[in-house]
Amino acid sequence: MSEDFKYNSPPKNSDKLPRFDPLPTGVEGVLELNPDGFTLAGTNNTKLLEKVPKFNRAECELVFKNHNNAWIVLGRDRPDALDSGKGGAGETKAGAIDICVGRMGFDPDDNATVDNNFKGDAARIYISQRTDVDRNFAMPAGSRGMAEEKSAIAMRADEIRINARNGIKLVTGVYGKLNSSGQREDFTYGIDLIAGGQDNEIFAPFIDPLNPTIDRLQPLVKGTNMVNCVKDLISIVEELHFTVQHWMSFQVKFNTKLMYHNHAGTAGPIPVVTAPDPILAAAALEASLKTIQDGIVQVNSNLSNMIKRVENKYLAPGASGHYICSDHNNTN
Repeated sequence: MSEDFKYNSPPKNSDKLPRFDPLPTGVEGVLELNPDGFTLAGTNNTKLLEKVPKFNRAECELVFKNHNNAWIVLGRDRPDALDSGKGGAGETKAGAIDICVGRMGFDPDDNATVDNNFKGDAARIYISQRTDVDRNFAMPAGSRGMAEEKSAIAMRADEIRINARNGIKLVTGVYGKLNSSGQREDFTYGIDLIAGGQDNEIFAPFIDPLNPTIDRLQPLVKGTNMVNCVKDLISIVEELHFTVQHWMSFQVKFNTKLMYHNHAGTAGPIPVVTAPDPILAAAALEASLKTIQDGIVQVNSNLSNMIKRVENKYLAPGASGHYICSDHNNTN
């Protein structure tokens, strides 16, 4: 592999060759062949000239590149300019492999000489023996905090996909208590899923004026525990139902006693007993029966419907799209 291929810009006189972006309508095959064997069409994955900026290579770096802005750099920790990172500070045990495509992103300039740009370069996989990965990639702190002086692998692109033919595991803390620097790690770190890069608090005084802030980053729910919790709530509602039912039955008995209640008294020297008002008694009897028919029956119906609705919709695996547990994914 020549030095020109490893480190420098496209072939000589490439700036004098015409470029077509996009390829003109009706033009097919090879437009022109330059002395280095590059076609300008690039169809069928033939060689293609593109604008590729020059890279400001550090003395310690071994650089592999092609003419389509794809790079592999073996060196030391360097998130930006030559003086950045652990490599810029002259520190040891900071070896790094930087795989990058699309330096300068959507608008490369083949006359420019650039450093690493973790924000603006199109896509990157970065591996470092020791680095401040969260600061270098402008990551939110999350529950873990900002990782410093740690070995790290970081990826950045418009889209990232991880696809396994079988399962995928995200696991923390497997290989004992010592990290790559020999430091003891007694704390179990978790997994943060942070959409939109936001982990700050939300100010929402209308929800709870006494506690107006809500944590944006919150613990995941454990599905099995959630199922058990809902089942416990159903049991509590059932107990409440039976309490209300018992109270309604007692109230009916009390109303019955009340409607047939009489008073003993005297009319002058003669003791008398007042009879219940037949109109009131009939009305009370009708009301009591109505209470039994409508109240207790309705309570039973509501309870039965509620239990079936909650169990069938939320607690039955595969019964609907609302099951509160994931069918495949687990977390601790």
